[in-house]
Amino acid sequence: MALQVSQAYRSKLPQISDAVIVDYILKNNNNSKNMDFISELKRRNVFKVGIAYLVMAWIVVQVTSIAVPALHLPAWVNTLVFFFGLIGFPFALFFAWAFEITPEGVKRESNIGPEESIAAHTGRKLDFIIIGLLVLIAGYFIYESRFASPEPSSASAENQISATDTAASADASQDKKGNAVIALAVLPFVNMSNDPEQEYFVDGLTEELLNSLTRVQGLKVTGRTSSFEYKNKNIDLREIAKNLDVAYLVEGSVRKSKDDLRITVQLIESESGSHILSETFTRKLVDVFALQEDISNQVAAALNLTLVLKDERYHSALSTLDYLAVEKMVTARALINQIAEAPVLQAYNTLLELNNQYPQTPEIMGLMAYAALITAGIAEPIITLDQIIELSKQTIQLDRKNLDALSTLATIYDEYPQHYTKANDIYQAVIRFYPANASTYKAMLVFLIQMNRSCEEIQTFLNTVPAGVFSVEKQQQYKFMLSHCLTPKLAEAQLAELTDKAIADISLYYSSPTFWFEDIKKKVAKNPNQRYLTSYYNDLLIMGAKDSAQTISNKIDFNADGFWSFFASIDSYLHDIKGYKKPFDFRSTLETLFDNDSALNSAIPLAKQATTEGRTTELKSYLDKVPVFSIGVDTAYYSYGLVILQYYSGEKALSKQTAQQFFKQLQEYKSKYPESFRYWRLNSYLLPMAFFSGNDALAADILNQDFADNYEYWADDYEAVAFALHPWAEHPSVIDYLKRIKADQQHMLQKYDLR
Repeated sequence: MALQVSQAYRSKLPQISDAVIVDYILKNNNNSKNMDFISELKRRNVFKVGIAYLVMAWIVVQVTSIAVPALHLPAWVNTLVFFFGLIGFPFALFFAWAFEITPEGVKRESNIGPEESIAAHTGRKLDFIIIGLLVLIAGYFIYESRFASPEPSSASAENQISATDTAASADASQDKKGNAVIALAVLPFVNMSNDPEQEYFVDGLTEELLNSLTRVQGLKVTGRTSSFEYKNKNIDLREIAKNLDVAYLVEGSVRKSKDDLRITVQLIESESGSHILSETFTRKLVDVFALQEDISNQVAAALNLTLVLKDERYHSALSTLDYLAVEKMVTARALINQIAEAPVLQAYNTLLELNNQYPQTPEIMGLMAYAALITAGIAEPIITLDQIIELSKQTIQLDRKNLDALSTLATIYDEYPQHYTKANDIYQAVIRFYPANASTYKAMLVFLIQMNRSCEEIQTFLNTVPAGVFSVEKQQQYKFMLSHCLTPKLAEAQLAELTDKAIADISLYYSSPTFWFEDIKKKVAKNPNQRYLTSYYNDLLIMGAKDSAQTISNKIDFNADGFWSFFASIDSYLHDIKGYKKPFDFRSTLETLFDNDSALNSAIPLAKQATTEGRTTELKSYLDKVPVFSIGVDTAYYSYGLVILQYYSGEKALSKQTAQQFFKQLQEYKSKYPESFRYWRLNSYLLPMAFFSGNDALAADILNQDFADNYEYWADDYEAVAFALHPWAEHPSVIDYLKRIKADQQHMLQKYDLR
């Protein structure tokens, strides 16, 4: 039935329509009902019961979190208590609504008359209960903030291994040299055998374990006399630890039956009473001395991992691996991070043994893939790239968030233009999985630079990095890099006023070949692996310092089948150094390691050999296998190489078409991002593309307008440019360009006293 507005009511509001008044009355009617419902909730103490329940539940959860480790209960008890507390909340509210506590007991609310209800009295009791519970909570917070000692902070992911003393110091004293040590006591083991005569054996075993632990560096073990005072005494472990002034206790039991031993060992943190290690060892009596060392190593490894290496990469592994296995993984990672051939090979072999012992463990497999990739980056590969990719994929099938495997795949894919999209997707996934991982942001940044992305785009990316991920020093360096790119004169003026020039290191590393040369020279002196040696050798050849290059070449293994022997050999061929393999001798390497790519540093030597030796057909065969990728600024190094391969294999029309597409994109980029165009040295691509695309009339303008006064010509490689632009060798701009390169070469030779 439609609601009608009375004339009396209407006369009071002559300016308002009936529809508005109807709406007003309906709303007020609904508001009245809502107010009645809320009043009823208050009368039945539903709100107060809910508050009391939540406060009490919080207290129970806090008490449980303390009681569980103290009573040696499993960790899932905490989860169970919280779960039941959560489930019980709606039932408590329903009980408060449907029932009432009366002097005669609990009755349904519907069966209680208004004169019988004592809800108001119950409400006052609930008020007192809530106030009392809140006082308890306030007292707890006051105690925690004023009196409870803070827990030591764990080392960050990037500084875990180097920060051992710092991380351990919260639970450690110091030795005479000031080094942090961990205080520990070994309590007498319990004889669980039926034979009382075994008591001496058990005591002897305890003492031998105690002596074994004293040999562990970083442990301060309480003497036998002090520890054995607590033999057969039922005293709280925390009190024992306090009396002995130790942070950790080792206790256990021994069951001996004839020649069989079963020993249970527990490592306990004294402050919380929680178990760090609980292991059972079953051995033959003849192995008792080896068993002591085994137990000692397990305890030491458990302490080391708990205090120092609290790393998310190992947490899940602890559910399937023992502490020694995880410690081997940690050691392997430390060896890998030395970026030297011998340590990385040692790490890989350790991981290979662990993988055989614990198959299908993603933490081991992912680290193996990472170790294999690092080896390929500094020496000759242990396994092929396809095998590394397959191992990484298998790891991700077991654990889709495995950081090592994901990073390995992204690093491989970002080296091949046809896989750039895959690399980008993986980097983005890792950033989502690990939003505070600095190394991933750095890798993504390098990837963007490799693709010659504009500094505006890089700035947008850096703005997405959460605060605190990069150190203050790194933030300043990235900020300067952007300033150096976008406002070079302002940045250089700023740098001139600074005493410490380190703020420019990252910027110069990516924009200045001379800085790169100085950096690689330092790296060779510090860590002469094959990668660094080959890079340094290449730079010396580009400068024309052949005698100095020859000295370095004596340290390079030219006979290996891999990355660095390939690069060193083709660099030698391009610069007319005799006695090494030629580019086409590496066909299998080009197929297996480089996927027949068109990278400029391999395209020019291949084209030179094909032209010199009449092997154009072979070059055409190679060209046919080059993967398809997007031509443009993102893939500039490969786009230029493809133009070279096409031109010198006889596909001149196709080469011109590719060059025109590339040339157009370079011009558009220059127009849109002029500062970034110069910063990333894209003029070194634009000038040769002017010739290959048929725009050689623009060459003089490009050379005079797009090359800055401080441009480092030497890095463009005289031999490479001379061969690539040989068809236009008589063009004035080519002659001028080569003269500039030669002059800059001589300047570098004099500057660094090279020959």
